Amino acid sequence: VVIGLLAYCNTTDPPSFPLHENLMPFLCTDSHQLMDDRIVKTRYEHFAAWGAKCRHIGNWGYDYGAPSYALPRLYIKPQGLFFDMKKSVCKSLDGYFGECMNLIGEGPKHYILYRRMFNADCDTAAELDRWYDACCGRAAAPYLKEYFRLWEDFWTGQHIRKNNSWYSGIKSTYFPFRNPAQYLVRWNPADMVKASELMAKAVAAANANGDADQRRRASLMAEFHEYYVTKSKACGADFPRIPNADTAVRFLKALPEICATARRHEEIAQSIIRSK
Repeated sequence: VVIGLLAYCNTTDPPSFPLHENLMPFLCTDSHQLMDDRIVKTRYEHFAAWGAKCRHIGNWGYDYGAPSYALPRLYIKPQGLFFDMKKSVCKSLDGYFGECMNLIGEGPKHYILYRRMFNADCDTAAELDRWYDACCGRAAAPYLKEYFRLWEDFWTGQHIRKNNSWYSGIKSTYFPFRNPAQYLVRWNPADMVKASELMAKAVAAANANGDADQRRRASLMAEFHEYYVTKSKACGADFPRIPNADTAVRFLKALPEICATARRHEEIAQSIIRSK
């Protein structure tokens, strides 16, 4: 019997002695933080140190998306860097637990988590292409791929690292997720327009060429996209900064629409819950 436990808060450092082989500590870390090369170095060293003391170790991850975040949160490359540790840095890495809701609105993130849990050496790019083809059909796959790449670029690009308090969590146990204003300050509302266009094309391609399951998945994906559109707008994404009086006036005039969007967001959330 293997007994799991958490290496968290005051117990994040490895012990000075080997643990019993039936104990499996789960280190509490956010794999998204591996977007920073400095974190990759220290995280690898940390897991290697634990691996030297344990026959088995795991990771307790913080893979939050909906409903905690106002935009789809993807970070496929940092996920890959985490699982790459199994190859040489920490061969004791035998488990993963992700705090999240496994929802189709961030499908690729969860799929890759599952695939690499079962095979840490799998080809991530090939697996993702397989998922895009299977999810909504081959005709819709290019649009889905570009749609999710847009979110990956936002959450791992250089702009998210500048002038926002969200990125200050790079050295914490996990990124702060309770205040959308922390990261929406770096969001370009024009990108949501592009995302909406890509989703519409994916749905049209699925409806024209996909089977019944693929058409249903495309419909669910589109509903999740609207979930994020309405949530981000309700959280002020169209006004990430109010640098002057003119912008403040436009914001005040937009408040009725923002409130209406918040109500619409609640309706979409309830529809998603009923469709599970």
